Amino acid sequence: MRTTLQQFKLQSSILLCLVLLACQPSEGTSPVVEMSSAEIIDLVPFESRGMWGYCNASGDIEIPAEYVLARPFYDSIAVVTAADGDVLISVDNTAVSEKYERIERTDAGFIATRAGSYEILNSSGDVIKKDLDSAATLPQGHFRFWKDTSTGVIHTDGSLAVQGEYEDVLVLGFGIVAAQQKGSWYAFKNERQINESGWEFVGPFQGAYAGFNRNGKVGLLDSNAVVIADAAYDEVRFFVDGVAVVGKGGKYGAINTRGDLQVAIEFDELGNSNQGVMPYRNNGKFGYVRTNGERLFDGEFEAGSPFYGYNAIVWNAEKKAGLVNNAGTPVCEFEYDNILMLDFGLFRVQKGLQFWLMDSVGTLLTQEPCSKIAPFNMGLALAERNEQWNLLKRDGTFLFPTWYDNIKPLDNGYFLIEKDNKWGVMNPELEWTVPNEFASIGAFRGGYTWCRENNKFGILHQDRGVVLPPTYEELGSFENGTAYFMQNNMMGVIDSTGTVVVPAKYHYAGRLKGTNLYSVSTSRKFGVLSEKGAVVVPVIMDRIEVLPNGALQCSKGDRTIYYSQTGTAFTDHPVDSGTD
Repeated sequence: MRTTLQQFKLQSSILLCLVLLACQPSEGTSPVVEMSSAEIIDLVPFESRGMWGYCNASGDIEIPAEYVLARPFYDSIAVVTAADGDVLISVDNTAVSEKYERIERTDAGFIATRAGSYEILNSSGDVIKKDLDSAATLPQGHFRFWKDTSTGVIHTDGSLAVQGEYEDVLVLGFGIVAAQQKGSWYAFKNERQINESGWEFVGPFQGAYAGFNRNGKVGLLDSNAVVIADAAYDEVRFFVDGVAVVGKGGKYGAINTRGDLQVAIEFDELGNSNQGVMPYRNNGKFGYVRTNGERLFDGEFEAGSPFYGYNAIVWNAEKKAGLVNNAGTPVCEFEYDNILMLDFGLFRVQKGLQFWLMDSVGTLLTQEPCSKIAPFNMGLALAERNEQWNLLKRDGTFLFPTWYDNIKPLDNGYFLIEKDNKWGVMNPELEWTVPNEFASIGAFRGGYTWCRENNKFGILHQDRGVVLPPTYEELGSFENGTAYFMQNNMMGVIDSTGTVVVPAKYHYAGRLKGTNLYSVSTSRKFGVLSEKGAVVVPVIMDRIEVLPNGALQCSKGDRTIYYSQTGTAFTDHPVDSGTD
C-alpha cells in the first residue's frame, strides 16, 4: 500500500533538480511555469526532513525519502546520491550500478568517477570502459576517453571506434570517426583506417558526403567510407541532382557520385543543378549546361535564373526579359522589363507598372493588366486593379465577379472581405455568411473569432454569423473553445457560445496550456480554476509551477504546497483559503 506524502517542503535549491524553468511572474501574465516532460516518467523528486524520494502526481510516495539527493528519471533510470556516493536506480528503487563518488548523465549514457578514475556506463548502467584518466560525451552515440595523455572514441555498445592513442578526435557521422596524430587526420569506420596518407583537415558530413584537405587540395568522402574524389580540387561543393560543382585553377566543372568528371572544368562560374540544368557564366556571357555536359543557349544571354521546373528567366543584351525552356527553346518574346515566377508553371510579366500572368509556354492568361499580382497560395493570387482587389485563379480568370476594397483569404477556404470600410465573411461558395457590417474581424480558430464595432467586441462563427453582438471592451482569440474577455478593465474567460466561464474580476485570466484549467491573478496573487470556473488552487499564491507529471507546485511565502489538477492538496499543512 502506498503511503500518502506528509509534511514536505521544497527549498528554492530543488528547482534545478526538478529541471523547472524559473521566471518571475508579473501582473498581466500567466503565473504558471511550464516544462517539457519528454523522456521523464511520472515520478517527481521531493524532499522531506532533509532527505529525498519520489512521488507521483497524486502525491503518493513511490520511493521513500531515503536519499541525500534525487534527480529526475529519464528512460526509467535516475541518479541518486546516498550517504556513501552516487548510484543509478530503476523505478522500483533497485540499484542498477555500483556506487561512485559522482555520476553524470549524458546524452549517450553516464560518466562516473571513483578514486580519481573515470568509467563510462551505457544508458542501462552497464560499464563499457573503465580505468580512464577522463571521459566526455560526443555526438551520435559516442564517448571520448583519455588515457596516458592520449585520446580515443568508444561506441555506446562498448565497441571501440578509435584506439586511445591520438591527440584529438572528431565524430564525422555515419559511424565514421576522425583522429589526429602529429598534425594529420585519419578517418576510421569500425576501427578500420580509411586513409593511409594523413589529411590536413576533415569536416563532418553534410548530407552523405564529407570534405577533406590534403596538400592544400580538396577531396570527398562518402558515407560508406569510400574516397570518391581524391584531393585534386581547389573547391568541391556538395551534390545536387547527382553532381557536385568542383573548381580548379579558377575554372569550374562538375563530378558525379563516383568522382567521374561529368561537366568539363572550363567555366568562369557554374551554379548548382536545378532540374538537371546548371547555369554558367563564361567570358562575361550567360548560358546553361546539362549535368551530362551538353550546353544550352551557349553564352547567348547577359543574365538568367536557375530553371524553375521546365523554365528559366533570362535577360538579353538589351536588358529585356524572356522565358526559355529546358529543351533549349525561347517560349516568349524578349519584351518585358521583368519576369517573376509566382507558382509552378506561372509567371508574372511586367511592362512599366503593369502586370500580366503568363504560363510556361508563353501564353498571356490575363488580357487586362493589373497594378499588382501577388504569388499564388492555395491556387489563388491577390490582384489589384484601380485600387480594388480580387483573387486571380491559375487559368487567368478572377474568383469574384465584384472587386472589393480588401480581401484576406483564410486557411480554411473562407475570405475576410472589406467593402465600403466594413468587413464581412464569405464561404468557399462565395456566399456571405457574415454580412460586411463590422469595423474589424479577427482570425478564425475552430470556426470562431471576434468582431468589433463601436469599440466593442463580440463573437462570430464562420457559418452561423453573429453568436454574441459586440458587448465587451476586449476579446481574445479562441483556443480550445474559450477566449479571454475584458469588462470594466478586468479579465475573465468566455466560451464560444457566449457563456461566461470565468467572471471578469481578475487582472489576468487565461488558458493553462496543455490542460483544461485556467490560471488567474489579482493583486499579484495567483491561482488556478477548473474548466467550469471552480477554484482548484486558491488565488493567494506567490508562484505556481507545473511539474512534469501534471501536479501544481505552489509557493506562499516560504512554504510550498502541492495540488492535483482536481484541487487535492498533498500536504497536512492547509493554507488559508483566502478569497478569489
